[in-house]
Amino acid sequence: MLFMDIETELAQKYAELEGIRASINKAISNAHIGTYSAAGNSVTYREMKDLRAEESRLVFAINQLELIKQDKKSKKANSFMSTGFRVR
Repeated sequence: MLFMDIETELAQKYAELEGIRASINKAISNAHIGTYSAAGNSVTYREMKDLRAEESRLVFAINQLELIKQDKKSKKANSFMSTGFRVR
């Protein structure tokens, strides 16, 4: 049962990550087109930094879930897993 929960959570995190990356790509493409002042198309440095931080958190969460999934598959009782996270 726990393994299926991990699979479901992984699928959800991957979907969230794709959404964040799509937002980042859209913001970058809008900036390259030069639509800074167009309504709804401008992006600030803070917004971009927040998107990148959220992307990093999601990648970290996915990596942790992948480690848990591997641990559950191999049935290792004593595996080392770091839980630290640093935002730049």
